[in-house]
Amino acid sequence: MTPMVSTSGTLTKLLSVGILVDEVDSSDSDQELVAAKPAEGVEEQKEPVKKKYKAGEMRPPTLQEVILDPEFLDELRGGNEALYKFLDYDKMFKMVDYLILEPGFHDSPTRCFQIPFTACEVFCSDAQPVMDALFVDEGNAEMS
Repeated sequence: MTPMVSTSGTLTKLLSVGILVDEVDSSDSDQELVAAKPAEGVEEQKEPVKKKYKAGEMRPPTLQEVILDPEFLDELRGGNEALYKFLDYDKMFKMVDYLILEPGFHDSPTRCFQIPFTACEVFCSDAQPVMDALFVDEGNAEMS
């Protein structure tokens, strides 16, 4: 039985269109993790440059905004291809961080409870694209 793919939901629109930036874009709500110093002989990786969006521009949604969408789990279980494309390796790794890293003392209840529980639901959903995003090596993808 093939899963029903919903293309009229607000989550699909959010992923395809983006979010209109208000006067000041304070959407950097994803918590930054403090990286440990690299071991001796290991080159330090440069942080990716974050694009600054001006008022009136469209920006892609953050992982937290997508996770907090009320249709997120339904769309994930329903096989939404746009959502699967959005959940790449880096975002899945961030979801693992939401599960295993303890939130800060001053974090919101949403960050402390809703986001980790939703991330757990994602990993328990048994959706193959989610598992592929985490466990399939791009170089050896033809083996699976």
